[in-house]
Amino acid sequence: MAVSEDELVARIKECANDPKQRTGLVQKFPKLAGRRPLPEPATPQALEMAESRMGLSLPPLLVRLYVEVANGGFGPASGLFGVDNEQASPLSQSIPSVYLQLITDHSSRWKWPQRLVPVCDWGCGIHAVIDCSTAEGLVSHDSQSMRSRDRYTFAQWMQDWANGVDLWERDFKPSTDPGGTKA
Repeated sequence: MAVSEDELVARIKECANDPKQRTGLVQKFPKLAGRRPLPEPATPQALEMAESRMGLSLPPLLVRLYVEVANGGFGPASGLFGVDNEQASPLSQSIPSVYLQLITDHSSRWKWPQRLVPVCDWGCGIHAVIDCSTAEGLVSHDSQSMRSRDRYTFAQWMQDWANGVDLWERDFKPSTDPGGTKA
């Protein structure tokens, strides 16, 4: 069911403000609830600085979530990275820091694609990434060794998370379909 962007932001804010729903990890492991306070929203200046550092614009919904909900620390996996080095995620990393590290890392034969920005960490070097070449920001899960089969708009991905969909199970669980497609 399609919801308006205002309804989606309100639902995400509700989940983010509930320590038992704040992140995918907390949803999966309830004993983690309340261990980290939700950061204050990011300032427009912090967002401008982050986008300037990366040389790109983040999708409007992501920007809106940072300004209206919090500077990261909520959402799928361990929560969205913040736009600066606030203690938003358990890894205390910011979107610009992670992105810039990946695009400048020349230690492997695999080159990180420009405009594919990590937004959160699933662990083991697997990031949820958002394609910043479009306003809707397609999301996939990417690492040097694994890619999810499906891509969703950022709005759909966040709506699914807010509705309690286990995104890890949906996007990475091996298919039992003998034809090789997801069941």
